[in-house]
Amino acid sequence: MLPSRDEALWDCACECALRRQDRACKHRFGSMACNSCDVYIKQYGDFSPQDAKLYMMEAGKFAYSLKSDHRRYYIVFGMIAALIALVLFANAQERKRVAREQEVFSISQTLTAKGIPSSATVYPYITDALIYTEQQLSNKVDVNGDGLTNCIDAAVLFYGHYPYKQDVTIESNFHPDGRMSHLFNVVRVNGAWRAVEPQAYWKGHASYWMKDVWGDAYDNRYNVDETEKYKKYVMYH
Repeated sequence: MLPSRDEALWDCACECALRRQDRACKHRFGSMACNSCDVYIKQYGDFSPQDAKLYMMEAGKFAYSLKSDHRRYYIVFGMIAALIALVLFANAQERKRVAREQEVFSISQTLTAKGIPSSATVYPYITDALIYTEQQLSNKVDVNGDGLTNCIDAAVLFYGHYPYKQDVTIESNFHPDGRMSHLFNVVRVNGAWRAVEPQAYWKGHASYWMKDVWGDAYDNRYNVDETEKYKKYVMYH
């Protein structure tokens, strides 16, 4: 069914308003350029300037309401899309977490079968040995009777308290340029040997790894295993 004349004029007026609001048409309404436009209502009726202005004002309001409805639709659509993206991201992160846990568990099982402690069992023992060492150093324990409480006492205390003797050593590091002259411990974690600062808790460090505590001052090329030299002091603490 064809629209009535009034309906057709209204459609023209709304299209004109929409084009002007979208800046698809930048001409002033009623200018010479409008005479060649197929949605210029004055081409289809004898409108006075006042009637044309009133007609276009109403068409403009209607066109604006249409755009507002579209904007609301895009906002709602955007919010839904963002929510979906967030859920997908959360699911992806959860899958990664589960995969990491499964990988760690698999490594732990493999190492346990080989008789090598994994991080799942090692880290709690490292923490326990550090707490014990901190308590003993706070009590001024002197394991070798030199009248001092220092890195020697800390390394021996940590070694003595650590349960896996086959996976812990007492090591020294004397850098040629003098930046380091120190005793500490090295433990095996997931098959790799890692250096631990046994005074970490006693001195309030956030990390107990030697590299984190000492930075560039620590160069593991100068590590020397001194376990046999110092483990004799374990019995005295």
